[in-house]
Amino acid sequence: MRSVLDVEIAKHPEETEMLRTLLDMLVDHPENYSKKDYDYLLEKANMMSPSILAGTSTRANVSTVWMKDAKKNWSNCCRACSFTICRGSRCRCCNW
Repeated sequence: MRSVLDVEIAKHPEETEMLRTLLDMLVDHPENYSKKDYDYLLEKANMMSPSILAGTSTRANVSTVWMKDAKKNWSNCCRACSFTICRGSRCRCCNW
């Protein structure tokens, strides 16, 4: 299952940024996320996912909006880069 997700992420990085972050938080590096971040990111994902399933929004649009909002609210990142150089779920400044 994970290999299928990894292929999809590699094929469509802009559309799957939300998925990549959730996998990082839930599977790959849960230790890098505070309880507050964990709860916030899951709540936002649960609120936005139905619009993809209903066809009222695209995967790319939801992922973009979700990541923009999530990055504003992550508590562990140094934010020194203002996320302009951060792509994906890791901050290149502070490695969070």
